[in-house]
Amino acid sequence: MLPRGCARCPAMAASSSPPPAPSPPPNRSVRFKNRRGESLAGILVDPGSPNAVVLAHGFDLSKDWLHYPVLAERLADRSVGSLRFDFSGNGESEGGCEPGNFWKQVGDVRAAAEWLRDEVEKRVVGLVGHSKGGTVAVMYASEFDDIPSVVNISGLFDLKSIITERMGPEGFQQLEECNELEMAQKNEDGKALFKSILTKQSLDMDAAARRIQRTNVLTIHGSADDRNPVAEAHKFSAIRSHDVAIIDGADHDFSNLEHGAALVDKLVEFLTRDV
Repeated sequence: MLPRGCARCPAMAASSSPPPAPSPPPNRSVRFKNRRGESLAGILVDPGSPNAVVLAHGFDLSKDWLHYPVLAERLADRSVGSLRFDFSGNGESEGGCEPGNFWKQVGDVRAAAEWLRDEVEKRVVGLVGHSKGGTVAVMYASEFDDIPSVVNISGLFDLKSIITERMGPEGFQQLEECNELEMAQKNEDGKALFKSILTKQSLDMDAAARRIQRTNVLTIHGSADDRNPVAEAHKFSAIRSHDVAIIDGADHDFSNLEHGAALVDKLVEFLTRDV
């Protein structure tokens, strides 16, 4: 008779096999409304834990930006859920596209955070924004200061440069003289794509940074960013609790696989360190 536990015994051999790996939590398509009544599209990844983060995309992108699905899976492995969503007028969300209206997008982030808290009873422990979304994330913290960990990826500090770039010196002069500027863009047929009103106050990132008192902010930037120069990362220094991580050689979107992996590693470490 073979001794118990012998590898030649089929029953015992089967019992010694490692259990199957757990299935990843499903991605659930959801919709919620902002304060203007516009329906926003999102993807909820819920591993069944009480904590979740909000993921905000950049200009002319969507909720499925290159690194967000991977980040969502990695966070779920650490028992942190996530909601990534399309800003109003982008992707599958309703509303007009107003890329210069940063405060409207702050309202979209607020709607996402409130939906997580009220509808699925999650504690919102983090907010991540890329490019325009990074700037919006910092502005959100300056207004609400209620999400403990915020990440600004490749965000722009000098928002007034947008005016000079898109509207020319005359636009910047109008903003200085009138304290507000109508920013519009039309397609080839002359149809308005978006229209928004910018004010000097809404573009003052230094004042916004100084209002952040409780939020811990991490800025991640690529040294080879040719859209928002890496020097922008250090301009957020007025934030009370602010760290900067520069990924050498990375471009604006961290499109290189190695740079993207380094980005996701830093995000997971920062967002789960106090959870």
